[in-house]
Amino acid sequence: MQGQGIGTARKQELFYHANAVGMRIVVSKAQLSRFPFWLFDGNCGSGWNDEVGVIGSPINAHKVADWVGLAASRRQFYFCDRNRASMVALQDRLAADPAWEACSHLLNGDNEEGLALFGQRIADREKPEFAVGAVIVDPNGWFYRDRKGEGPPIDGLQAFAQQFKRIDIILNLNVRTYVLQKGQAQKGHGPGVMRPTEVLRCLHRNNWLVGRIKVGQSRFWVAVGRNVATGDHRKVGLYHIDSKEGREVMLFAESGRQGGLFDAPDIAALPNLQRVSQAPGLPLSPSAGNASGERTVPMRRPGD
Repeated sequence: MQGQGIGTARKQELFYHANAVGMRIVVSKAQLSRFPFWLFDGNCGSGWNDEVGVIGSPINAHKVADWVGLAASRRQFYFCDRNRASMVALQDRLAADPAWEACSHLLNGDNEEGLALFGQRIADREKPEFAVGAVIVDPNGWFYRDRKGEGPPIDGLQAFAQQFKRIDIILNLNVRTYVLQKGQAQKGHGPGVMRPTEVLRCLHRNNWLVGRIKVGQSRFWVAVGRNVATGDHRKVGLYHIDSKEGREVMLFAESGRQGGLFDAPDIAALPNLQRVSQAPGLPLSPSAGNASGERTVPMRRPGD
């Protein structure tokens, strides 16, 4: 189950702006008019954060696409989560809008396998080096995968990043978890974990925007990686990594240090991030088609 807290609205705001950049590029450039925007959202959840009353990243992504004018026929959105109940709830929510339903692929399984399938679907349609889109990594933990296979698709994501050079990488990682795991490793009580700079280095992106979420006890580090230079989003708290604010964010990610390193912007009350109805809408058949004419094939783990 995806973690929820009072920082969830802040996270969704940052996701909103990060996704909007790539989607605008696809909409505005005539040479890309025949190609889709590819999105993979691992640990996607049910589309609704019940505990805090905020939309989840799948609904957020469709709202951004609607806002920038990205037609449903040009969306290839893949949502992956191991939790079957969450996926069923997400199916119901997406079915409330037939356009969203038609271009959404739901994968009930491990996000490492899901990312591999996502990459194969892209390669089947176009040249990997030219594909445009985003991968969201939001595990409610650090960039660490345990022996049971719980955690982000670390190995798969590094390979994916090398092959698909124009796909943005959006990270939301738990700083508190990192600091605790690092402390245990230093005492010899656990495996080593990658430092924030090491995480970015292994993902092969030349330009990074970084931000932080610090609300109450919630401490998260957000990083958006691209190989195309873009402006920052200072109004919402995303800064170039080599700026003064960016360096302060990296210090925050490394140390988990409390206290204000700089004045964080207020959370904007964007209309697109307001609450959506929790009404499930029409049921979605597991074999329902999508905009590409394919059938969505939910993955299954042994025992599901």
